[in-house]
Amino acid sequence: MNAWHAVTDSDAFRRFAKQRPGRAIFRSPAYRRLNVVRNDVLSRRAVRRDPDLFREVRTFCFFVGHNKSGTSLLGGLLDAHPNVILSDEVDALQYVEAGFARDQIFHLLLKGSRSEARKGRVTARRLQPYSFLVPGQWQGRFTTPFVVGDGRTGTSTQRLGVNRRVLDQLPQVIAAKPDPLRRRTNDALQQIAARALEAVPAWQVDLVEAVHAARN
Repeated sequence: MNAWHAVTDSDAFRRFAKQRPGRAIFRSPAYRRLNVVRNDVLSRRAVRRDPDLFREVRTFCFFVGHNKSGTSLLGGLLDAHPNVILSDEVDALQYVEAGFARDQIFHLLLKGSRSEARKGRVTARRLQPYSFLVPGQWQGRFTTPFVVGDGRTGTSTQRLGVNRRVLDQLPQVIAAKPDPLRRRTNDALQQIAARALEAVPAWQVDLVEAVHAARN
């Protein structure tokens, strides 16, 4: 792990990114545009270094559904297969909309898979952190990739809600068979409890009323 990864993977950096002023910086339109440009340059360079890496890819996989519905677990298990590269939280559809080429997107997803493996596939840091690392398997590594994908569920769902045409763009850009969209949902109470514990203002609810509604 280099010095930059040591900083960005640290809990202190994560807290800074989630709170003011870091939250305002990293969620600003200017930063997001800059990050897209940066990833365009980096991914083009990666494609030039290894232009045939994804020649055998047959399927592109992504998740659509609710946050806190188990997709991090499912993505972690899929990423442990030697023929699958499945990142977490890359937001691949953002790069489809931005006009990135197929192999550029795949290199970004590989980078995301390696980053998550390096950090131990740890999730739910704001609650009780736990790991989806599969010891002795292939997370962050591969032999010949046949499936490449992304596990950013909530953001992908929001993007499709705003711009459904991205689904028409997807097969043209990816040039691989999109995995059928599957909706995975857990008990609604799990999502209500998770949001309450996170204390996200946008999700503040009357728990008694919400639980009653979920059960009915």
